[in-house]
Amino acid sequence: GQPRGIVVYLLLTFGLAWTVDFSMIHRGVYLGRPPVWAEVALMGTMFFPAFAAFVVRFFITREGLRDAGLRLGPLRVYFAVLVGVPAVFGVVYLASWGLGLAHLDLSLTQFIRHFPARGAAQKLASPGLMVLFILAQSLTFAPLLTSLFTFGEEFGWTGYLLPKLLPLGKWPAATLYGLLWGLWHAPIIAAGYNYPEHPLAGIPRMCAFTVAVVFSQAALRLRYDSVFLTTWLHACLNTQSRGIWVLLFAGVTPLLGGTLGAVGIVIIAALGIYLLSHTPVRAS
Repeated sequence: GQPRGIVVYLLLTFGLAWTVDFSMIHRGVYLGRPPVWAEVALMGTMFFPAFAAFVVRFFITREGLRDAGLRLGPLRVYFAVLVGVPAVFGVVYLASWGLGLAHLDLSLTQFIRHFPARGAAQKLASPGLMVLFILAQSLTFAPLLTSLFTFGEEFGWTGYLLPKLLPLGKWPAATLYGLLWGLWHAPIIAAGYNYPEHPLAGIPRMCAFTVAVVFSQAALRLRYDSVFLTTWLHACLNTQSRGIWVLLFAGVTPLLGGTLGAVGIVIIAALGIYLLSHTPVRAS
């Protein structure tokens, strides 16, 4: 039944991903600046939740795709997410700057200094053109490409686990799923990913971030019954996290500033709480 399916899903999702994660850690890989092969391995782990959900749906509970949320949803909502995510990032980084937790770097000197081929970066384009180019790709083909990978996570997390937790109530279900999703990242956070200077303190901070994001995810999943919309939100978040904000705002205090710090968590959670509080629970 449901509990058995949830247990098998979590064992597969955590077991497969953590096997890859701990294998890299055993080899001494530092994920603060991962080599290309490690980045590819991390991208591969994004498909494990989908694999786990598929195995459970077809071989454990044999329920098929009945409540998997395989509906497209309204196109206007995709556009709202595409525009809304960078707007939220802008608010977060401006707030971080205003609180003294980041430095505004319009000349992109920090970015160019750390660019692998500094001369090439300086000749590439003016800072303004570089920002425009990166912003343009983050609003066009980049989230489309990233969606191929984020679907691997969302088909599992919001396509399978979240609906199965809903008997607990939408708030407990979203919070529990968010904590589990955050803990799923724990080994790579401990190896320097996302919070390279704070590998241990980064784990609870990552869990707080995933819970904050999950409120918006749950609102989309419940309102539109679409795992493709949660996939799109996840893709837009990942794309913007590598977008113009890390160029324009240097020296972000990791645990406090930026989207992964306290400022981002509070702002993203507040938006998600508002959206979820106005979203009714309905049968998938």
